[in-house]
Amino acid sequence: MAIIILVISSIFFKALFSKITLVKTPSVKYHFFWTNPLKKEMITKNQYIRIITDKIKSDLCNQDHAKTNNGKCLVVKRVGCPSGSHLMQQGPDYYCDGEKISQGLEGKKLFKFNGIIPAGKYFLIGDHKYSYDSKVVGFFNEEEINATLVPLF
Repeated sequence: MAIIILVISSIFFKALFSKITLVKTPSVKYHFFWTNPLKKEMITKNQYIRIITDKIKSDLCNQDHAKTNNGKCLVVKRVGCPSGSHLMQQGPDYYCDGEKISQGLEGKKLFKFNGIIPAGKYFLIGDHKYSYDSKVVGFFNEEEINATLVPLF
């Protein structure tokens, strides 16, 4: 009986923990997220998402837990400006449909764009002012998004 309980509880906890995304960097203000399967209609402004990308290289991406099988990094960001929205850069500040969404750092090379974001592209941001995100690397493709996330704490 104890073996059966142990097996069932291990399956339960494995399933539960596979739904949790842990973020160890200060890029976003939350550290634990509930992971939902990707539904493209759920990708909206301010939605937290998990991406698989080779555009972002950090020390944490060199750790096994952050890498996927193809060597790309798992990263959590927030949708600052989705496809079809108007993105405008003024100096170091970025605006989505007229609302300020992020500020780049003075003196750093920034992604420059003013216009409607093309279909299948997203301007992703972190919550921390030093976050390495679309301000630096530009748009992320819809194909790089692999889950939507709900912040827990």
